Amino acid sequence: MAIGSQDLMDRLASHAMASGLFDRVNQHEPKSKPGRGLTCAVWIDRIEPASGRSGLTATDARVVFNVRVYTNMLQQPQDAIDPNVMNAVDLLFEAYSNDFQLGGTDRWIDLMGATQGHPLFAQSGYINIDNMVYRVMTLTVPAIVENAWPQAA
Repeated sequence: MAIGSQDLMDRLASHAMASGLFDRVNQHEPKSKPGRGLTCAVWIDRIEPASGRSGLTATDARVVFNVRVYTNMLQQPQDAIDPNVMNAVDLLFEAYSNDFQLGGTDRWIDLMGATQGHPLFAQSGYINIDNMVYRVMTLTVPAIVENAWPQAA
């Protein structure tokens, strides 16, 4: 038992890599300019027990990831910035919905919010990195891992 941290990260990032839309896919939040084109980054947000899911012998985990799509907000044509970011997010939503079990039967993406907290969703915004502003959409991806931690009395 355990949450299988690296495998979860790899599987979430693999969907972005397989899309062919991104110039780069990182498994960390960028510390410097992501560069030109679309960038995707995957990193952990929080880990907590999955409320209402655990049994008497083991605790299910709710592992929440951030998956962020970045693009330079000053690129041309500016009218294409949001549609390009939205297209990438749409593709990731489709990929996560089509592989919501993340390659296993004992874990899954909480697409509709069956556990506490938000379901799969995305929020737009802007981020300044190295004095360059990026248009972003950050996906919140909650993964449930069944029987992650054994319980003992």
